[in-house]
Amino acid sequence: MQKITNTIAVGVAAGENNSSVFSVSEHQSVPVIRSLRSPEPVTDFSCLPREVRHEIYGWATRPVQLLTGLPALAKTTKFQREDVLDFMCNDERGIAFRQALQAVQTGLWHDNAKALLGNADKLRMAFGISSKRLSSTAEEGVSGQAAIDALSKYIAVQFCLRHVVINFEISQLIRCVRSKPVKIDASGIGRERYLNELVPALGLVNPDCQLILDLSNNELRTDDLLPLLAFIKKSPIIYQLDLRNNFLCEGEEASLPLAALCKFVSPLSHLYLSNTGFNDASAHCIASILNKNPCLMHLDLRNNALTEAGTLSVIKAVGYQTDSGQWQVNRVLTAVRLQKNNFMMNDTISQAIIELQNVLDADCKPKNDDPFSEIGVYVVQVDDVDLAHTALNQLIIFYQEIFAKNAIAESL
Repeated sequence: MQKITNTIAVGVAAGENNSSVFSVSEHQSVPVIRSLRSPEPVTDFSCLPREVRHEIYGWATRPVQLLTGLPALAKTTKFQREDVLDFMCNDERGIAFRQALQAVQTGLWHDNAKALLGNADKLRMAFGISSKRLSSTAEEGVSGQAAIDALSKYIAVQFCLRHVVINFEISQLIRCVRSKPVKIDASGIGRERYLNELVPALGLVNPDCQLILDLSNNELRTDDLLPLLAFIKKSPIIYQLDLRNNFLCEGEEASLPLAALCKFVSPLSHLYLSNTGFNDASAHCIASILNKNPCLMHLDLRNNALTEAGTLSVIKAVGYQTDSGQWQVNRVLTAVRLQKNNFMMNDTISQAIIELQNVLDADCKPKNDDPFSEIGVYVVQVDDVDLAHTALNQLIIFYQEIFAKNAIAESL
């Protein structure tokens, strides 16, 4: 947020490369979107739907609220609707607003993801207790307002589909949970229940909730992800998605739905793809988009079919050196887990990991006068390597326990 003479401006793009600014002059009642690519501000919002224009003009008549105006708009359900965002793409002015809105949303999503991790212990406890309470109320036949009141006191709510069926009463409970983390544990319910019961129920989750979704061990196929992708596109509220132990890649062909999970701009911060058959072709698909993903922090690709070629694609997706010698690095990613794949460590892979980590560590500063705190935990995680790669081997052995500890701490 930046204060300029005679102008209140709110920077909306995360990081240093702001793409647009939402601002209003103290002498104007019409909001302005100023694109840094154009010297002229955009003041005509006739391209936007009436309800969008009405909302923007409402903020413009209350300049004090403009300090938080655009973030507040980003939280509004109507501005996350795909038809509104698609409409904005049809006009240069609409595109500018869309970019500004997405930048604000990305910042909010990232803050929410970090808040979830900061309260992980409390959330896991609340998930466990609320799930037991939900099961007991279902067994006792408690429903309606009494069941809603029973769950309202928890800071987070879990629906475990191994213990309950999504009937009318459960649907009402899901719909009534607002503004808090929700976990739907659908692990092991099977492909049929996933398609016929869970997928329709996703639309019941309020858009002001943060959704944790466990779909592991369901024998899902790659095309089964299509309705999930449609939901994410329409309602981007999934922060952690567990797809482990579903065979989502067939043979050597790329799984385009898996690649789309990394491509969509959404709040997804943790994606678990262990033992999904993730292969080199899928790795090549995500290589160009993973580097620019603004929210993904943890990518679990353990126990898959990656060879040296696919592994190098994933490493370069985290960070690569351009032809001009500059490094293009995704600094949001904190863990890419590659253990137990089909590649053998060699000089090419170890050198790629070390060079990338040196770039990431260059920005680290010692904490509390501890020089060792300059060394960051390796983002790209691999198995122990042979003794020929002494330097990397020592670091990997040292960090294996930290890798596992951090992964457990972040999983909700």
